[in-house]
Amino acid sequence: MMAEIPTILVTGGTGKVGSRLALRLKESGFSVRIASRRNPPDISDGKIEHVHLDWADETTYGPVLTGIQRLFLVAPTDIADPSAEMTAFLERALQSGVQRIVFLSASIITPDSPGRGAVHKAIQEQVREWAVLRPSWFMQNFVQDHHYATFIKNEGVLVTATGDGRVGFRKRRPCTTPL
Repeated sequence: MMAEIPTILVTGGTGKVGSRLALRLKESGFSVRIASRRNPPDISDGKIEHVHLDWADETTYGPVLTGIQRLFLVAPTDIADPSAEMTAFLERALQSGVQRIVFLSASIITPDSPGRGAVHKAIQEQVREWAVLRPSWFMQNFVQDHHYATFIKNEGVLVTATGDGRVGFRKRRPCTTPL
């Protein structure tokens, strides 16, 4: 007997990371649902289910989470401290049967940090199968219409939150190509 393919929910499914992940998961044979506040772009074209998620409206949580076993969690970008909304969503997800959560965080955020750190900590403490991704950079931030790209182009400096650590960038030659 074949095991049922779990449905993976990707919050922020119309954003830069979520839309790419959703497509890759679908291409790999997974059942995928994306959730976002806005209508999906062409990524879904009927092949990936889209549901409306409003972090401030808990009545949207149920339809989003129905039948979900795995969750890729992206914080809302328009809320300064999304921890209250996200922990409420996390609680509802666990009650609904979500078993595995991957949270997209950032290299500078730890479980003791305010805001998203509280979400990180809640996931560690409450979820049996979890991972917190803490990237330091996304390459599209260097080339697309993004404030990092503009700063690097204008100032010729790359700034990162590594303290005494290092990030794997090497200076080979001055960048002469316009970003």
